[in-house]
Amino acid sequence: VSDTSALGLPGSRTVVADIVNRVRSERATQRTLLNEMTYDVLTQYGLSETDKVWRLDHSSIGHVGAQCLAQALMDNVVVAELHFLDNQCGDIGTQALAEMLHRNTALKTLDLDRNNIGDIGARSLATGLKANATLRVLYLNVNKLQDEGAQAMAEALKGGSTLTTLHLGSNNIQDAGAQALAESLHTNSTLISLHLGTNNIEAAGVQALAEALERNSTLRTLSLERNPVGDVGVQALADALKGSSKLTELNFGSVQCGSTGAEALADALKHNTTLKELKIERNDIRSVGAQALADALKINRTLEQLDLSNPGLVTTTLGIPGHLHWQNHWKATFRLQDLIYGVTVSEMRVHKRWRRHCKAVPLWKVYCCGAIASETWGLRHSPTPLSTTRR
Repeated sequence: VSDTSALGLPGSRTVVADIVNRVRSERATQRTLLNEMTYDVLTQYGLSETDKVWRLDHSSIGHVGAQCLAQALMDNVVVAELHFLDNQCGDIGTQALAEMLHRNTALKTLDLDRNNIGDIGARSLATGLKANATLRVLYLNVNKLQDEGAQAMAEALKGGSTLTTLHLGSNNIQDAGAQALAESLHTNSTLISLHLGTNNIEAAGVQALAEALERNSTLRTLSLERNPVGDVGVQALADALKGSSKLTELNFGSVQCGSTGAEALADALKHNTTLKELKIERNDIRSVGAQALADALKINRTLEQLDLSNPGLVTTTLGIPGHLHWQNHWKATFRLQDLIYGVTVSEMRVHKRWRRHCKAVPLWKVYCCGAIASETWGLRHSPTPLSTTRR
């Protein structure tokens, strides 16, 4: 109040002055207490302001601990990584960490997995990200983010965020959130890796992401595992892979993909020259889809890893050789060039007695349950390595 006499009360100037002084005193006391608590937290967990990495996973220090850490990191120029997984800091603690991002110029990795963070905390973080120029990796897996939280993150990506890796898995993000993130990819030029596994994103959200990939030239890794994407969503992204997408890693594990989606991906592999790793495990692609992928591998020369592991598919559709039936949950590692050129597999990893033959597993490999390869590609199995010769 600039003119206390305007209050029209006797002695109003004195009353206001007393209130202001009291508030200032309380704030000074709070800062002193916070500084003391911060010192106690750092001491208790053996942290030093000269350490480059602070690890406080599963420490149960809650939002008060988060506020202390935010206070300690406000002007710190050394700590580059803060791992704060499973501490239940909630939105209140997240807001303190977001305020820290406005001033901190050293932190590059912030891990806030399993912290009961909702959309309010996500909005605070988004504001901090817009003002921060150093943070590169942000983990927000297993929280309570919904579409509004994803939209806030999208605004940060459009607003100058320097993030290169964003983990938003195991939340409750649906199509609207995915569409907002897709829109941000139209203009964002820093994000390299986006992880959206175990949410509720359906075909509409994936279609928006597919359209964004046609224009985005920086994203390299996209994880969509355990989302109800379906064949329609898989086909949309397959079309993007045939276009100008620069993706090198795509995770489509357990997305309700059938043989139709697998055939679409196979067709995309015949044209794509950038994808190096494709995961479509735990999908009901059946023999038709596996055969389509096998045919595509005869043309594709850039894919290095293909994960088809699916115990249920093997046991119900393709059948397993007797000596492999009990270990249908193991992944076998095959040399991809063996599949392309139709030669005998010389190295595989299914059982520990074979591991001594796999010390130098080649970079090119296919993961699948053995019977898929045996049924579809006619590959043989043996506990001893076979010579690599053409059939």
